[in-house]
Amino acid sequence: MEPDGALILNYGEALLRPGDRFAAFAVGRSYVDPDTGQVLGARETEVGAVEIVDAEQGFAVARIVAGDVGEGDVLERRRAPAPEARSPKRKRGELGGARW
Repeated sequence: MEPDGALILNYGEALLRPGDRFAAFAVGRSYVDPDTGQVLGARETEVGAVEIVDAEQGFAVARIVAGDVGEGDVLERRRAPAPEARSPKRKRGELGGARW
């Protein structure tokens, strides 16, 4: 984190654009299968959100827009919520393709 609070990300303009938003997650300890030794994963806790403000060739600059984001946290792209499905307007006496 920079002294002004800016976050420097290790991806650049090929993947990120100003205005992109990400949720930030703190990663807990890793869980390992005791029989195989395979890493199963880790628990993640959402700690905040960031927005990209600048993207260069090899890095991007983000600002914290919510929460307490710190070094080592991982980001997941925020997608715009899907518009609510609206049922088509029906004429009186019409249900689906049938009339009554």
